[in-house]
Amino acid sequence: MKRSTQQIILSGALDPDTQAYINAVELTDGQPLERNVRIGVNEFIVGCKQDGNWNAIASSCILAGARTLAGALIPLKGVAPSNVNFVASDYNRKTGLLGDGSTKYLNTNRNDNADPLNDCHISAYVSQPSSQSAGVYSYIGASKDVSFYSGRIIHLDVGGGINVFMRYGENPAIGANTGGFIGGSRNNGVDFVGRIARASSTITRSSDTAVAIPITVFALSYGASIIRYSSPRIVFYSIGSSIDLLKLEFRVNNLVSALGAV
Repeated sequence: MKRSTQQIILSGALDPDTQAYINAVELTDGQPLERNVRIGVNEFIVGCKQDGNWNAIASSCILAGARTLAGALIPLKGVAPSNVNFVASDYNRKTGLLGDGSTKYLNTNRNDNADPLNDCHISAYVSQPSSQSAGVYSYIGASKDVSFYSGRIIHLDVGGGINVFMRYGENPAIGANTGGFIGGSRNNGVDFVGRIARASSTITRSSDTAVAIPITVFALSYGASIIRYSSPRIVFYSIGSSIDLLKLEFRVNNLVSALGAV
């Protein structure tokens, strides 16, 4: 009979990727994580594997759950992000990491062009939308120009809600600035899918070019510059090849719920 995740936790057995991640976080935090955090992370990883999404995630952080900011920056997959100006008070174990809209961001150290032009995704879970009242602010992204016609970007256009760009920016997926899971995925050169506020939109736009610069979180990497800083709380981000956004959203929502019970 198949055992539940709770039974697996009690027996001391975890998915190997879960165990490696938890070991690294606990080593950095200097103390163990609670049982419900372990269960939440294990269910997320095992669920993504069952969904066929795990291999599509190349770079990711769970920006909650860990006891310290340093622990939260341990990568779930890929290399660790570089922390620019975040401090311990910006971090909440339940609700994630808070941007300031002016100086703070994470460099994921994964270039946009590390994933194929027509096989890519980005996602973020926003527990608290950005507080800016005018202009355009990036939640996660990299672009070769300010018109957003290439690269991958999720941003807040205060006049038009949340936009998702996947290697081409004109007529992006648009949704309300309500927070929650936001993602974009492209698996061909003709169109891409944006998912916002629990709804998916297919945008018919041919892909342009990938960008040879790192994707940043809480700001936009634009050539050698960092622009369009944002001030949301973000719990999770992922970068990689094309992915089933609906299934990923389900797993991320469950993970966020588990971490919120810390």
